[in-house]
Amino acid sequence: MGKKGDGSIDSPAWGPDDQAPFVQKPDVARREAARELLQRAISDHPDTLMIALVHELLGDAYATDRLYDEAELAYPGALDAYENVPLVHGYAEMKLALLITATRQVSKYDEAQALVEKEEQVFKRDRFDALAVLARIAAERGEREAAAAHARSALEIELNTEPDVPRHPGAGHVRAEEATLAELREFARS
Repeated sequence: MGKKGDGSIDSPAWGPDDQAPFVQKPDVARREAARELLQRAISDHPDTLMIALVHELLGDAYATDRLYDEAELAYPGALDAYENVPLVHGYAEMKLALLITATRQVSKYDEAQALVEKEEQVFKRDRFDALAVLARIAAERGEREAAAAHARSALEIELNTEPDVPRHPGAGHVRAEEATLAELREFARS
C-alpha cells in the first residue's frame, strides 16, 4: 500500500497531481518494458487465475506515467476478470473511479459513482477513497451540502489512527496526499 506522499496509485484518493515523483524518474525505457511485459502476459495467458491483477497492474503502470487514457482502458479488463473469476478481486473499481474524478471527466461521473457504490468499503482507506470520489462528484454537480458532508466524513476517517486490524497496526491507515486533503478541506468549508 502506498504511503503518504509517495505518489503511488495505491495512495488513498490518488490523483494525477500525486504522480510527480514517478514521472520524473529517468528510466522511462524500463517502465515501458514493464508495460509491454504486462500486455504480453494478458495476450498470452488471458484465462489465468491472476489475470485481473495483471490488468490492474497495467492500469497502474500507465497511470504512474500519466498515460490516463491507457490506464482507463486497462482497468475494465480487471473488472471483466473479476466477473469471470469470482474469488479474485482487487481495487480496480476504486482506482478507475479515482482516475475519472481526479482527471475531471464529468461526463463519466455517473460511472464513477456506480463503481464506488458497487465496491464494498471494508477498510478505512476504502471508505476514505469512496468519500473523496463522492465529494468530487457532488462538488462538480453543485451539490455543496453533499460535497461538504462527504469531505467531512473523509477527513474524520483520515484523522482516525486506530488500526483496522488490531494485529496489524499499520493496516488500513489513510495516508492521503496533501493535495487531496486540501481539496477535501475546501469542500468541507462549503
